[in-house]
Amino acid sequence: MRSISEMIVDGLKLLGITAFSLMLTAFLLPPLEEGREHARKTQARIMARRLASEVDGLSWESVSDELDPWGQPYRVVSRPAGGVRVISSGPNGTSPGDELDADDIYSDMPQSPNAAEDRRHHFRMLFALGVGAAVWIGLLILRTRQVI
Repeated sequence: MRSISEMIVDGLKLLGITAFSLMLTAFLLPPLEEGREHARKTQARIMARRLASEVDGLSWESVSDELDPWGQPYRVVSRPAGGVRVISSGPNGTSPGDELDADDIYSDMPQSPNAAEDRRHHFRMLFALGVGAAVWIGLLILRTRQVI
């Protein structure tokens, strides 16, 4: 039969293994600021789509009072095919003249401005969780074999 002190030491070892694995996982997770930028881009797209649906040709000026998540006013332009396009200049706050650059967010975007980032983010999350779990399981196996 094991003594209480041996059980306490074993419990502390298990706690140490778990703490190490959790710290490793937290270190490998995507940075928090990346999630904030993702939310800003999503918010800008939702707002641009809402504003585009509200514009009736007479109230364009009221749309220009709205600010995107980066503090810049939305722009409203006519589309050649008819209707309007509401544009946020995105994180860099600028656009080249009447054209769009890579970080601009507009009301009729064919896909989310976060599509590529979402794939990278999901990969990093799975990688961090996988490494953390693998290290925890590996250390737990070593502990049960009384190597550590």
